[in-house]
Amino acid sequence: MIVVVLSLSCSKKADYDFIITNGTDYTINSFVIGSGNDRIDVTIMPNDTSEIVTYEFDGTFFNFTEPLLTLAVKQYFDSIKQYDYNKGGGTSIPDLKEDSENKVTIKLDKESSVSNILFELEIN
Repeated sequence: MIVVVLSLSCSKKADYDFIITNGTDYTINSFVIGSGNDRIDVTIMPNDTSEIVTYEFDGTFFNFTEPLLTLAVKQYFDSIKQYDYNKGGGTSIPDLKEDSENKVTIKLDKESSVSNILFELEIN
């Protein structure tokens, strides 16, 4: 019984490919995938798409919840000034595709105004 529980709580090492599309008029200076030492920073020009970016997930052990991957806009630029944003979210690693690209689209949130920029992320 213990062996079964241990094997269910482990996850394997995997590589996940991402293509990030910036559907805004802002330069995204830093779009973050992951956290800590495993973090990848990507810059995406306005209304442009990134090259394929690969995130190497080392796997985890003894998960009682699904492992999450941070996806966030950290900084953006409006042609005059750079802003720290530091907002985003997480996605469940088991929901990501291993055999094809994971698509992330950055859009302006419908509630955004000129003085209060909010980004919205769509995944796959």
